[in-house]
Amino acid sequence: RQPLLREFNLSSLGTFSDLVAAARLPLHPNVRDVLLDQLVCAHARLLLLNAYSTFSQLVQGRIGMRFASRVGWTRELAAATQAQLGVQVRYWRRSDPSA
Repeated sequence: RQPLLREFNLSSLGTFSDLVAAARLPLHPNVRDVLLDQLVCAHARLLLLNAYSTFSQLVQGRIGMRFASRVGWTRELAAATQAQLGVQVRYWRRSDPSA
């Protein structure tokens, strides 16, 4: 576990690099790592999304498309919308996203 992530009980894919290498997946490492990351996220009960990340925006878009009649396109799920959908979204934000 990365020291900066320990407080949040998060792991880095790098923690499992030996296991991933041993699997000898027939994919370019850049593609493999993205697919593994998405697979792990797809099975997680809780996700901590960076509000500025591409993945965060994809999740928001997916929710907007799946529940278009209720929420439409969404950039950020307000508390009322979260309650309506039965989800809880927590954002990790930085005051300066470029920092």
